[in-house]
Formats: sequence, C-alpha cells, structure tokens
Amino acid sequence: YGLCSVSLNNKLYLVGGQTTIIDCYDPERDEWRQMCAMKERRMECGAAVINGCIYVAGGYSYSKGTYLQNIERYDPEIDCWEIVGNLPSAARSHGCVCVFSV
Repeated sequence: YGLCSVSLNNKLYLVGGQTTIIDCYDPERDEWRQMCAMKERRMECGAAVINGCIYVAGGYSYSKGTYLQNIERYDPEIDCWEIVGNLPSAARSHGCVCVFSV
C-alpha cells in the first residue's frame, strides 16, 4: 500500500510503501526478486528513473510518523541505495517525471 512502480532495463521495480522491501519483476524470465532494501519506509512517495538509477523522493514515514524530505537513489549495477539530497520541503502523494533529450 502506498508504493510506486518504475521501469528500468526492461524490468518493473516496486518501491516505497509501508516497508523498505523492493521487488523487481523480470518479464523475460517471468520471475520476481527482492532487491537491496531502501534506507527509509516511504508511503506515497514519488519515483523516477534518471541515468540508469531509480530516484525515490519524499513520502510518509510510517515508522517515524513524519513526512519525508530526502531523496534516495538506487543503482542496479551495485544493488545499493543511498541518500543523495533533499526536496525543497517534505512531500507525499506527489508525482515525479524525468524529461530529457537524446
């Protein structure tokens, strides 16, 4: 409940929600895998893919009882999350997009 989904490298990632668990679906193999856990629980966060990484921003921390301002980045090459910055203010139930030209 309260999670986001993003597509990266032909896989579907389910991020955020009431836990730090991240699930990845590979349609070519028709299998699910758990990935490295996020640093924070993030219900109703925003997520986008930029330069081969997943960015998850804001949300509501069920365990802390507060809205979140920080941003986490997931690098699938090393299966690792890290806090990389902050939003201008805490947010939840927002959207994220990545617009670029090649």
